[in-house]
Amino acid sequence: MYAGVRMVLFPSFADQFGNAMSIQRANLGVSIRLPVSLKKLTNEIKRVASDEDGEIKKSLKRMQAIVQIRSRNGPKIGADVVEEVLFSHANGKIPHRYAASRRLSFIRAHNIDLYLILFIITLTIISITGYVVVKITKSLKLVYKTQRKLKAL
Repeated sequence: MYAGVRMVLFPSFADQFGNAMSIQRANLGVSIRLPVSLKKLTNEIKRVASDEDGEIKKSLKRMQAIVQIRSRNGPKIGADVVEEVLFSHANGKIPHRYAASRRLSFIRAHNIDLYLILFIITLTIISITGYVVVKITKSLKLVYKTQRKLKAL
């Protein structure tokens, strides 16, 4: 990405599939899963190389700029992280870098408790609204029947 080169990827293991999909979604190249026919492979490589609509080139220029800007401070940030680990670890662990969800229960970490409360509140509002609508409908029917009886007299 730093050099702005179009990519044709052949993911085969672990995180390569996700990375290849990210590259394809960002329109920086194409991901091809094996096995693949020679014709399809040739067509995909030609499509990426020719880039007729210019979309891949535009995406690559954007990503190249982002990567080059971020890489300026890369060595400094890397050294800072190494020093942080060296000087702040406790028995080889750096608990201040753990995600907060690691210390929470499954229910809290995934906000299930909040969704449950929201669901209960929504259900209550719908129930009360339904109850009020039913009561108003019954009252209106009663008023209508009373008016019909009065007209009949």
